[in-house]
Amino acid sequence: MGCRNPHSCGTYRGDQKKGAQGNGSGYVCAYTLSNIQSTIAGNTEEQYRKATSILINSDVKYIFSSRGSTCVGEFLNTILRQTLPHVYNYGSHGQNMFDFASDLKKGDAAVFITYSRYSRLMYLTAEMVHKQGASIILLTDKPTCETAKFADVVLTARGDSSEFYNSYVAGMFAAEMLCAYICRRNKLLQSGAVGAH
Repeated sequence: MGCRNPHSCGTYRGDQKKGAQGNGSGYVCAYTLSNIQSTIAGNTEEQYRKATSILINSDVKYIFSSRGSTCVGEFLNTILRQTLPHVYNYGSHGQNMFDFASDLKKGDAAVFITYSRYSRLMYLTAEMVHKQGASIILLTDKPTCETAKFADVVLTARGDSSEFYNSYVAGMFAAEMLCAYICRRNKLLQSGAVGAH
């Protein structure tokens, strides 16, 4: 599998050329900044607000991630467990994903984090969760991800990399944005400035 081509990235265009000649840091920066810029442009404030509302108003929150995207799932789990009640992260250590998701129902929420090459198991679990009536927030690299058809909110964070693996820096950025929205909304709720919905 060949490397993906970097997209133009402001002042780093010169660094991209250097990267082709061996300047690894410039090349990685070009991809990373381009991914983050794409994530900023591709997700609206309304998407973050809707995802925030789903998570705050849900009874139970489950986080599903696998392979490289586990770093994003672990980050979300760490922050959300300090912010919201009843947050659970799928750890995959001897546990079946279907068993983990089987208790989800209407009024609950699931966050699915999946990047290409997409996990078929993740897709089938999202389909099951959707049929059970729980709300789904999907964090993925492309809106064409097949799992998107089950999602109430799709947040995209491109994972282009200078090498064969996905980059999850933009995914972490999107996750942090979501956490920031939730924290701010919680502060407003606690102060009585806004209602729960």
